[in-house]
Amino acid sequence: MYGILAFLINCSFPERHIRIASIQTPVGSLFCMALASIEEFSQAFFPRRSASWADLASGILGILIFTAFSLLAINKFNRSKTKFFHNDRENL
Repeated sequence: MYGILAFLINCSFPERHIRIASIQTPVGSLFCMALASIEEFSQAFFPRRSASWADLASGILGILIFTAFSLLAINKFNRSKTKFFHNDRENL
């Protein structure tokens, strides 16, 4: 669920990145990781819920996978958009 949210945010704001240790990290992915962490740790305060490291790890893994998909989609869109505009200029 958080992975899909990360995908949608990253594709909506493709230029939003934060540099962490010389790696460009999409802001949408960081937001979703923070949200997943807060949600998982908040479960420790409810009697019928339990916080689990496995749940947090699976949520972050989903975010990472969908982040990779979003970066691929953004690159593909940018290449096709550049090709479209390049071909359009040739026809003028």
